[in-house]
Amino acid sequence: LLANWISGSLTSDIFKLTSIQELHLGSNSLSSSIPSEIGLLSNLERLRLNQNSFTSTIPSSIANLSSLRELNMAHNYLSGTLP
Repeated sequence: LLANWISGSLTSDIFKLTSIQELHLGSNSLSSSIPSEIGLLSNLERLRLNQNSFTSTIPSSIANLSSLRELNMAHNYLSGTLP
């Protein structure tokens, strides 16, 4: 779903995809904060949320993504540190 001009916030339905290994949502118009439910995607290896309009802090639940090998959150409005 890279570069599709998707707008709004991340829907909770996406966190039901617990077997997903890659989530590429970069270059869209997603906003709001990154939900803590992101930590439920335990098989996620690549997470790309770059070039959106996410705000707030990076949720601490991201530390639960033990299979994560690539993380790109560049060009958002996030604050704080990685957990």
